Formats: sequence, C-alpha cells, structure tokens
Amino acid sequence: MLELRAGTGARDAAKALHEGARSGRDVIGGNDNAPERILSAYRRWIGVQILQIGQWLADSELDGVLTTKRYWALQNLNSSTFTQADLADFVRLEVGQRIETFVREAEALDHELSRWGSSRLSGESDTVAVVLDTNVLLTHHSGLESFPWHKTLNTQAHRHLGLAVPLQVVRELDRHKMASNNNVNRGTRNELRHDAGAALRFIDEGIPEFDGKHWLRRWEVGGRTDLSLMLIANRTPGFPIPDADTEIIERAVSLRPFATDVHFVSYDAAAVFQARQSGLKATKLTYMHAD
Repeated sequence: MLELRAGTGARDAAKALHEGARSGRDVIGGNDNAPERILSAYRRWIGVQILQIGQWLADSELDGVLTTKRYWALQNLNSSTFTQADLADFVRLEVGQRIETFVREAEALDHELSRWGSSRLSGESDTVAVVLDTNVLLTHHSGLESFPWHKTLNTQAHRHLGLAVPLQVVRELDRHKMASNNNVNRGTRNELRHDAGAALRFIDEGIPEFDGKHWLRRWEVGGRTDLSLMLIANRTPGFPIPDADTEIIERAVSLRPFATDVHFVSYDAAAVFQARQSGLKATKLTYMHAD
C-alpha cells in the first residue's frame, strides 16, 4: 500500500487515484489515433496527475506511481526516432500501466479505510489504533481483552479500539521463541521463549486464513464490539528498516490517515520517546499493569 504524505487524507488520495484512472482511459480510448496528439494528450494528463495525485503521496512513492522511467522517456522523446505506430503503442502502454497502478492503489486505500471503519460520507474513522510493541504481547498475550485499555490510554469508553500488531513484532516473537534468557512476566520468572510461543499461538488462533483486509478477532462488551485485533503488514516489502523499533513505529505512523487516532504502547521507555518524536501518542506501561 502507498505511503502517504504526512498530514494527508487517505480518502482524498484514493479519490484522486480513481479520478486519474478515469481520465486516463479518455486519453487512450478516444477516436483520435494520431500518435503526436496521443503523446500530447498523455503529457497534459500526466502533468495534471502529478499535481492532483502527487500532493498526497510521500516523495518516495512518486517514481513508482507517476514519474516512471517511461514517463521521463516520453518527456524527452524525439518522435522521429519512432514509427508512428510504435509511438502510439508506447504511449498507450504507459497510460495503461498508470491506470492499473492507480486502480490497484486506490482499491488498497479503500480496503484499509473500510477496515478502520471510515465513513464513506465523512471520511472519518470510527476506530482508535493501538499499536502494540513486542513486549506488550509477551506480557499480556493471555489477557489482551481484559486489559483496561480505555482507562490506560485515557480514551472515551465508547470508542472502538483496534489493537494493531505489526509483522515486525511477529518476527521478534519468532526470534524470542528461540531465546534462552528469562522474561519478567506478571511478577514471575517465565522463559522468554515460552512467552513468545504463547503470544504467537494467541495471534495464530485468529488468523487461519488472514488476507490482510479483516480483523483477526473481535471482543464484545455489553453487546458492543469495543476491541479488535489486527495484523498490519510491512508497507515497503524489499526495503527493510534495520532497527526493529523504528520499523514498528513507522508502521504506527502509517496508520494515521486511516484511524481516528494512533497510540503506541510499550514497556520500553526508549521506544516510547522515539514514538513521541515521530508525532504519535505513546504510553509507557509499567509492570504494575501486568498485575
């Protein structure tokens, strides 16, 4: 899924992408097949998309979505080096691929908005995201649903809370499962690998066929769904962030366009301070919370 520019709205970005795809079809679907005019229409169209779509995207996304290698070739093209038929095909190929990209990314944003309960009319989410650090799952894997989340986060009791587990946390749990040192959990000395294994089982029970679009499990209190659990995938596969805390916090930041608010929760003071530096609300738990 696309990384959006800080402070922008996911619904606005999706709308711009859908509109860009619609207008792109007009570029290659018209009756005028003159190659020079198709090229001119493409240049006008992509210029508008760079303004309309580009304003919502992080700079790192521009080359993949808008200013591709083929874009630069078409901007600097000497049309005399192409036959007329080849020129038209080259333009249509680029426009067609931009349309496919726009539609795919718009639908991904729509899915994420829907998952976070965003209203199609107002664009506002109904859910507060609570991003869990690895140490939270190690400590509370058997009692997430009974933890006083609303009180701890000073959140209105009627708010739906989405407990979000980044895949980086799952990787860390896998690594801890092989560890031999001990972890303080609820005032006892349990092996870290035991806690990690229990946390992984807790997650796995909710995801027999997880497709990245739905909540893993929901808990109802008083007939109302107050708490849900979700996995959030890495945003940029193939471009890993070497520091685990930074990866987890980056994933928390990426939820801001979708959720009403985003809280980061950890027992690690350094991670909490880093999250606050990134503009997130962050709460440091103490092991009194584990009692």
